[in-house]
Amino acid sequence: LRGGVKVDFPVRSGRAALLQIVLSAGQAAPAGAVVRLQGGKEEFWVARQGQAYVTGLADTGTLELAWKNRRCQMQVTLPPLKQDDIARLGPVICEGVER
Repeated sequence: LRGGVKVDFPVRSGRAALLQIVLSAGQAAPAGAVVRLQGGKEEFWVARQGQAYVTGLADTGTLELAWKNRRCQMQVTLPPLKQDDIARLGPVICEGVER
C-alpha cells in the first residue's frame, strides 16, 4: 500500500522581533492584548510585562495593539541584523489610548 498526504506550509517573508510594548502613560501593555501588522490578519499575543514575539516584519512598519475595545499604534524600526536574527526592541511606545 502506498499513500500520501499533501500538507501546505505557508511561507512568510520578513523578520522577527521580541517587543516590549509600553502604553503612552508608561504601563506595560496588558497581557492578552493582540498585536497585528498594519493591514495584516495574523495575530500575535502579548504576554506578561508587555512582551510580544512578532514575525513577518519589514525593516520599518506600523503595528496595532488591541484589547477590550481599545487600540493604539506603534512605529517599529528594526536594527540591521542578519535575516534570521531576532531583534529585541523596547520599550516600544504605543500611542493613542490610555490604559
